[in-house]
Formats: sequence, structure tokens, C-alpha cells
Amino acid sequence: MIGFRRVFCLFLLSYCCICLSQAPAPEDLYVQVLAHPDRSAADSTQDITRKPAEIFRLLELKPGMTVLELGAGGGYTTELVSRIVGDQGVVYAQAFTGQSRLRNNRLPNVKALESMLLWELRKKTRLAGLNAGQADMVLVFFALHDMYLNNRIDKDRLYSDIRHFLKPGGRLVILDNAATPGSGLRDAARTHRIDEDLVKSEISSVGFELVAESNLLRNPQDDVTRSWQFTRPAGTHDRFALVFEKPR
Repeated sequence: MIGFRRVFCLFLLSYCCICLSQAPAPEDLYVQVLAHPDRSAADSTQDITRKPAEIFRLLELKPGMTVLELGAGGGYTTELVSRIVGDQGVVYAQAFTGQSRLRNNRLPNVKALESMLLWELRKKTRLAGLNAGQADMVLVFFALHDMYLNNRIDKDRLYSDIRHFLKPGGRLVILDNAATPGSGLRDAARTHRIDEDLVKSEISSVGFELVAESNLLRNPQDDVTRSWQFTRPAGTHDRFALVFEKPR
């Protein structure tokens, strides 16, 4: 009997090890997602400057997560996040304009929010199925400067909504075009850039903790005093990456 139990336990241990070895590590998963045969050539071209695998590694994005993406736009990031979080995860994409990506149930775990209006965020996300404290991560990629330029968006309410949806320990991730350090919003309307120090200060002041930042997307050759549209080659803007965490 003892011998049988020992053999059975060794079998279970071997089986678990095999299963774990077959499950893709996050690093391998990011590579697989970027190489997905259904991706468009236009999206793949953007990988060169947007460095999604490195960004997702910084964020610690994993299968099964619930992600709220604000200012999703055409869906470059939405599609990648959808494939990473997988069948057990879900992506709520606000201001999503890439409806062609969803045809034929292509990305079944993406829920495109009906309204592009941030002041309807709680209502629309609730109708889509996202409730308070359910999101593992909120992404705002290259859209925060526009939110600050929209006088109809209450910034306190925006950050309150983000806190509302995030789990304790959930992450708020900001990627945006860098402005002249210390310039605040002075040049935002003209350049469509935002001061990194302003972002750090305002988000920290509402209770989030800055837990990571990266130089992955920095370009010291970019003239941050000019509009982002004049940066050449396209996509090589000086950009910052900030990861904040909601207190546990």
C-alpha cells in the first residue's frame, strides 16, 4: 500500500510538472501574441516603436485579468491585451473605434463601451458588466493629455471613477507624450503633450502610489516644444511610462 501511494504521488508530481512546463510563461505569451497570424501588417509595424512586449512585462499583464482601457481608439492595444488576458479575462474598451476588429466574434472577450463620454463611465461600464473593485488594471495610453484638454471632464471625478473600478492593489498605467519638464499644461493644447511631473503629482495626490516607471519609450532627440505631429520618424516621440497602484 505504501509503495502504491508513493508511486501515485510521484505520478501526480510528474504530471503537474509537465503541465506547468507546457503552460506558456508570460514572456513567451507576449512573443506569441505579437506573432499571432491574424494581426494586421499595420499593427505589426507599430510594434517597433511602441515596444508592447517590454511594456506588458513592465505592467505584469497576465492571463485572466480584467482590464479597463480608457481612450482605446482604433484598438491596437485592445487587441493585444485581449489575447494576453485570454478566455478567462475581459477587456472593457472605452472610446473604442476599431469595430472591424470585433467582426465574426474575433475578440470575444472585448466589450466595447457604447459611449465615448467619460462622464458616463460608471453607468456604461456597469451596463457592460464591470462593477466596483473588479478591474485588475486601468490603461490610459496616449490619451490623458486629451482628457486634460477637455473642459467637460472633471479630473477629480475621472480619478475617482478609476479608483472605483480598480481592485485594492490594482494598477493604473499611463503612457503619454512628454512635454517640457515643469510646463504643466501650458503647451498641451498646441503640442498634444503633457508634463510628466504634473501627471505624477496629480495622480499621487488622489491616493495612488507610483510603483514603476520606465525609459522604454524615451527619445531625447525629440523636440518636446513642438507638436507631436512633427516628430520624425513617426512614432518616435519622447514618451513616458508610469505605473501607479491603488492602496491595498
